Amino acid sequence: MRVKKILPPLWFTWLVLCLPIALLGHIVWLCGINVVYMDDFEPIADYIKMIASGSIDWSALVAQHNEHRIVFPRIFMHLIASFTNYNTKAFMMFSVGLLGIGYLIFVRSTIAKTFKEFTLADSFWSVFVGLCLFNFCQQENLLWGFQIAWFLIEFCVISGVAALDLYIKTNNRKWLITSIVLGIVSSFSSLHGLAIWPCYTVVVGLSQIDKRKFSGYIFIWLILSAVLVYGLYFTGYHAIANHSSAKASSFRDIFEFFFINLGSVLAWDGSEFWRFVAGLSEFVLTLILGLRLLIKREINNNLTALGVIIFSFGISLMLGIGRSGWTMPSRYMTFPLLAVIGNLAILHNLFSVKGLTRWLAQGASVILVFACLYVSQNSLANYHKVQRFRVFTALNLVNYKNMPLQNLRVLYPFKTHEEALKRIGEIEKHNLSTFYDLKGTN
Repeated sequence: MRVKKILPPLWFTWLVLCLPIALLGHIVWLCGINVVYMDDFEPIADYIKMIASGSIDWSALVAQHNEHRIVFPRIFMHLIASFTNYNTKAFMMFSVGLLGIGYLIFVRSTIAKTFKEFTLADSFWSVFVGLCLFNFCQQENLLWGFQIAWFLIEFCVISGVAALDLYIKTNNRKWLITSIVLGIVSSFSSLHGLAIWPCYTVVVGLSQIDKRKFSGYIFIWLILSAVLVYGLYFTGYHAIANHSSAKASSFRDIFEFFFINLGSVLAWDGSEFWRFVAGLSEFVLTLILGLRLLIKREINNNLTALGVIIFSFGISLMLGIGRSGWTMPSRYMTFPLLAVIGNLAILHNLFSVKGLTRWLAQGASVILVFACLYVSQNSLANYHKVQRFRVFTALNLVNYKNMPLQNLRVLYPFKTHEEALKRIGEIEKHNLSTFYDLKGTN
């Protein structure tokens, strides 16, 4: 006897789906501090220049920030700043919005054709996916307005791969155009965003396996777009002094960092060994799932999930090449979460399979969710530490004229006291919200 699926009212489905977004927004709003901090200084300087000139200066938009060209984050920051007088908490909430929309697109693309078709079980399963994606281990990104770039890339990758998936299934060119546009936005949000093009290419290649038929049209468009983007990105590009170089990384360093980065969102104790084990385990799980999809010819039913996994692995590889030997800061723990939710989506599709496969899929899902949420729960305590540190930072900013250089270097690595006073003074004279929002902070 077939069990009838329970389809709740659409309003209830939306209510359940939005629970993790509401939780994330509440925590970020509660713990976020409106203060100009470190890399915020450069886009603030750009913002002031744009306002003073009355127009957006293109050279300021495309100028390198370290290894990155953050064109679209600067545009969004400029727009938000225009309404909030550069309130960095507004940037944080914008990032929450990007992450929330990306999450909704992901569960919609991997579970059912429409939200009306979500069963009660689908809705609550999606909550776990959302909670994993919103893992609090990435507090440095979530509580820092400047990190819009990371969440903009994450949004572009999820929605871009989902659009590419739709194009492959429907042959509707609007979805191909959408994916290319999102790829451009991702690419000019940070150096990491360039990884979207290899990701797209692999996804399209995988889609050909099930069909047993090669289609060159989509490859041509993706390759042409990628060549154009890479050409524009690296025109006038220069290396950054005092930053890690791929030349200094051995194969072993890259290999270890790759797995440690993947496992950083699944192993709480901070031990590099256990993070390595967790990352290696997830990688092996992905290979097993991928092999099963290949044998069963079910790749095309899981393209969006595979796409975000591929991108996540690509970023971990990039970080291994460029950052091996570094400690694992929380700002590197955003993109590994894409691999977690991608694997959860593939495992969820196996819940309907009878027999041992179903039980193994459910067991693996429970372990993956528990590990990810355990890290998230333990990381939540750090939010108050970050909050207290940012309040201390804010006090130094508001009272900068009376602060020694060592205190002002908590804000930004100023070379001299005179440089610090001049740069902060330029910001203060524009009456940014930081200076009146934090007066009286104790």
